[in-house]
Amino acid sequence: MNFWVVALNQEWATADEVKIAYGYNDISKDELALGVEKGLISVQEYEVITNRVSFSIRLHNIKLKFKDAFHLSRCFLLFYGY
Repeated sequence: MNFWVVALNQEWATADEVKIAYGYNDISKDELALGVEKGLISVQEYEVITNRVSFSIRLHNIKLKFKDAFHLSRCFLLFYGY
């Protein structure tokens, strides 16, 4: 696990400090995503650090990812038959 993910989880560093490290490529999006997946950092912290909004939905063990709210809302509309 990347040091910055652990530091954020243990409150040794703030999301803004990890964002600076992210700018220097000391931590990657994949490492941050793994931290979210393992429950070490929150989705909100991921979004602050990467400047990206990311949504995940699990439907019958199928994970769908959406890069913005427009696609997410469209999926719900299609899923519920509107």
